[in-house]
This record gives sequence, structure tokens and C-alpha cells, in this order.
Amino acid sequence: MTNAGKGLIGLALAALLAGCGADGPPKAPEAQTGVTLSGDARAGLTHVSP
Repeated sequence: MTNAGKGLIGLALAALLAGCGADGPPKAPEAQTGVTLSGDARAGLTHVSP
């Protein structure tokens, strides 16, 4: 796997961890990435956009 591929996976994992952190629901930047890997992220999207 290329370094770029590893970087993308690292960013995805970091976003997932940030979204599921102890600080509550995902912030706008995480929600706008469109990466809905968890129920928490989908719940955040439903609260942000009608």
C-alpha cells in the first residue's frame, strides 16, 4: 500500500475517533466529511441537516 493510502486510512480513523470521543456528538467538520462509519456520526448528520 502506498503512503497516500495509509494517510487516508489514518485520517479516516482519526475522524472516527474524534467523532466518537468523550466530547459528545461530532462537530460540523467531521459531519461534513460524509464519512458515516458509526451510528453516532449518522445521528450527528440528522441533527445538523433536516
